[in-house]
Amino acid sequence: MPASDKLFSVQYFPPIQYFKYALNEGSNILERHDNFQKQSYRNRCEIYSPMGKMNLVVPVVHGKTERQLSADIKISYDTNWVKDHVKSLEAAYRSSAYFEYYEDEIRQIYSKKPERLFDLNIAALEWVFKKLDLENNFSHTEIYQESFEGLDLRERIHPKKLSDENLTEYHQAFATKHGFIPNLSILDLLFNLGPQSRMYLRQL
Repeated sequence: MPASDKLFSVQYFPPIQYFKYALNEGSNILERHDNFQKQSYRNRCEIYSPMGKMNLVVPVVHGKTERQLSADIKISYDTNWVKDHVKSLEAAYRSSAYFEYYEDEIRQIYSKKPERLFDLNIAALEWVFKKLDLENNFSHTEIYQESFEGLDLRERIHPKKLSDENLTEYHQAFATKHGFIPNLSILDLLFNLGPQSRMYLRQL
C-alpha cells in the first residue's frame, strides 16, 4: 500500500487508534484551523478506572459565539481539574507496571498550566512520541480544507464513533472485573506495556 499523508485533529492524550495511524508510512499533519467541537477527544481522554471506562475532561472557556477555532480555545482553571486528573490516573494505574516511570513527567506537563488547550495537547503529543521513541514528525495545516486528498482522520477518531480497528488485547489491571476495553487513551497502553508499547502499535 503506498504511503499516504494523514490529517489529524489535535487531541488530548489521544486513543490508541490515533497512534496506530500516526506510525504508518506517510506524513502526519495536525489540523490547526478547525472549529472546536464539544464532546470530542480534543479536550477529553478515556482511561480504565476501577469502575470501568472513565472520561477525563479538560474544562475550557466558552466564547460568546458557538464557533471557535480549536487553536484559540482557552483552558479554564476555575476548578482544580489538574488535581482531579492526577488523582484519577493514580487510582486507575498505580498498580500498573510502568505508571511510576511516567507519573512525574506527566505532572510536569500539567504544571506548566498552558493557557490554550492546543498547547497542552501538543505538549502531550510530543511527550508520547518521545516515550514511544518515535520521531516527532507532525506538521500543521496552513488553512482549513473541507476535503483532504490523503487519509482524513479529523472526525474518524471520535468518542461517539466506534473504532473500526481490531485492536489486540493486552494486560489491563481491571480486566478481571470489566473485561478488556479497547482503544483507550495511549496512557493506558504506556502504563501497562511501557517500552513494549511501540512494538504493540507496530503489530496492529
